[in-house]
Amino acid sequence: GKYVVKFVDGAPPTINIAGHEPTVTIGKERIHFQSQCIYADWTYQRTGETISTKSYFVPGSGMCARGLAPLIPTAEKHGVTLCMELLNSKVDHAGYQCDHTAWGVALAKQLNSPRFKLLYDIYHMQIMEGDVIRTIRDNHRYIGHYHTGGVPGRHEIDSSQELYYPAVMRAIGETGFTGYVAQEFIPTRDPRTSLAEAVRLCRV
Repeated sequence: GKYVVKFVDGAPPTINIAGHEPTVTIGKERIHFQSQCIYADWTYQRTGETISTKSYFVPGSGMCARGLAPLIPTAEKHGVTLCMELLNSKVDHAGYQCDHTAWGVALAKQLNSPRFKLLYDIYHMQIMEGDVIRTIRDNHRYIGHYHTGGVPGRHEIDSSQELYYPAVMRAIGETGFTGYVAQEFIPTRDPRTSLAEAVRLCRV
């Protein structure tokens, strides 16, 4: 597939394909990516053969595992963690494959490496499955990064939406997580004010 690659730490993007969201973010210690090119009922041609994603659309196996397995030794060698993002296929990303925590955890178990983790997007997983705190507690060993966002709408994480973020943040902290939680919402008012409020809500 085609990707937009976005470098963090101030480096400019090296690939820019119009009309595509960034699907890979590269940092010093983590690479965030999506299984965006893998959809149910999608086929493509490769070296004269027709590949159907139907045959791969099963928990924890198939195309993603085949594609990621060769990358794991390199990630382990350089101390870089590969983080696949969980997105919702109900509202924003129809047909997206990695759309349930159980699917991502099964894939992580199959790859069996501390250098493969999930990017748990709280907004997306609230839409797909709810039960956010229990899911985090049960699966935190497979999660390497978190995103926020108000539900519905992906706006501010304040009282205008259905999640109580202080409780979610406490649950994340109780797992021993020492990484980052990224604010990834679309502000409906002054962005700096909304961000400052979000930071206060998440500082527990």
